[in-house]
Amino acid sequence: MHHIQRYNKHPLTGLLLEKNRDTDEEDIKIVSDIYKRDATNLNTSLWFTKLTTDSVEVIANEINRI
Repeated sequence: MHHIQRYNKHPLTGLLLEKNRDTDEEDIKIVSDIYKRDATNLNTSLWFTKLTTDSVEVIANEINRI
């Protein structure tokens, strides 16, 4: 079940995560999948998932692509 769409336009979203010492790729995938589902429920898309360890340029480029 999803929310009824109330607006004609919805902003795209991005996710920036900070890893802990015990964070692994599966943890990142789980969190990203949850945010993708939330985005679908809000009639939008999760455009990217990046880590705070990624370069500023890479993150800025992803944000600018939105």
